[in-house]
Amino acid sequence: MKGAARIVIALLVVAVLVTSGLAAVFYSGKMQEASQRTKVEGDLRAALKAKARLEEEKQVLQQAQQGLEEQMASLGRDRDALQQKIQQDEQLYMQLEQEMTQQRAQLAEMQGYLDTERSEKGALSSRVQELEQEKSGIEQRMTELTKERQELEQQVRSLQTAGAGVPLERIVVQPQVGSAPAGAAVPASTRAVVTVQPPTAVAAAGVVGATGLQGQVLVVNRDFDFIVTNLGEKDPIKVGTVLGVYDNNRMVGRVQVERIYGTMSAATILPETKKDGLKEGQVVKVL
Repeated sequence: MKGAARIVIALLVVAVLVTSGLAAVFYSGKMQEASQRTKVEGDLRAALKAKARLEEEKQVLQQAQQGLEEQMASLGRDRDALQQKIQQDEQLYMQLEQEMTQQRAQLAEMQGYLDTERSEKGALSSRVQELEQEKSGIEQRMTELTKERQELEQQVRSLQTAGAGVPLERIVVQPQVGSAPAGAAVPASTRAVVTVQPPTAVAAAGVVGATGLQGQVLVVNRDFDFIVTNLGEKDPIKVGTVLGVYDNNRMVGRVQVERIYGTMSAATILPETKKDGLKEGQVVKVL
C-alpha cells in the first residue's frame, strides 16, 4: 500500500511538475505570443503609418506628376513655338544674308565710285591749282593789257589832238613806169613802190569816194583784236566799212571800221584774219 501511495504521490508530483512545466511553457508561449503580437501590432501600426505617409507622398507625387505633365505640355508648346521661331529666324537669316551680299556688292561698287571720285577730285584739285595759276597769270596779263590800253588810248588822244595841226601821212601805192592794166597780174619787177604823201596829194591823185582809198596801219593791238589807221572823219568811210590790209600788194587780212575820229579810226580785226600777219606801216584799202 505504501508503495502504491508513493507511486501515486510520485505520479502526482510528476503530474504537478509536468503541469507546472506545461503552464510555464504555456505562459512563456503566451508571453512570447503577446510580445510577438505587440511587436506585430507595432510593426502593423508602423506599416500603416508608412502606408499613410506613402499615400500622402503618392498624392504629392501624383500632383507633382500632373504638374510636370502640364509643364511638359507647356514645354512642348514652347518647343513647337521655338521651332517655328527658329524656322522664321533661319528664313530671316537667309534674307539678311542675301541683303548683306547685295549690300557688300553695293559697298564694293560704292567703294569703286569713291575711288573714282577721289581720283577725279585729285585731278580736279590739280586742275583748280593750274586754273588758279592761270588766273593769276591772266589777271597779271589783264593788268598789263589795261595799262597798255590806257597808254594806247593816251597815244590815240595825243594823235587825235595833234592831227588837226600835223596831219598823218598816208601810204599811197603808185605803180612804176609801164604799170600793168587794171586786173592784170603785176610782175615783181613792176610792183608798186610805197611813197608817203600828205592827204592833199592823195586828193589830187583823183581819189573819188571810197574807191581806191588807201591808208596806213598806225597801231596793231592783238590782245583786243583791233588796229588804228590814219583814215578819219575827213575820209569817205563810215562805221561798218570793211578795209583790206595789204603787205607788198598782198592782202594779209580784213578789218571792219568800229570808231571814227578826226584824223584816225579804230577797226576790229575780222575772225578770218591772222593777227600775227598784221603790222604797223601796212596799207589799208576800202573794199
